[in-house]
Amino acid sequence: MPDPITVTDATFDAEVLKNDLLVIANFRAEWCSPRKQVTAALNDLAAEYAGTIKVVSLDIDANPNAASAYNVLRIPAQIIFKNGLPIKRFEKPARKEDFVTEIKSHLVE
Repeated sequence: MPDPITVTDATFDAEVLKNDLLVIANFRAEWCSPRKQVTAALNDLAAEYAGTIKVVSLDIDANPNAASAYNVLRIPAQIIFKNGLPIKRFEKPARKEDFVTEIKSHLVE
């Protein structure tokens, strides 16, 4: 079962922006308590949509550049990228159903 891939400022471009798949980037920090709820939903999505989407996780404390580039001011925050561009942003703990709705709407285009 694929888990979200940990990315860093150094690997963000290759793993997220230069990826052909729909990518959900989870901007998080270890001290953020809602992170567990979001991580569980993203783990499920990574498994259910393996090969169709990619789920990545970025610790903003250790990797502030990507978070700054996308103006992530609150965490947890998730940004969905398609063809290297941000297309949807969640700035509060989103439910799995919210992600599924968004994923399905972009996979049919």
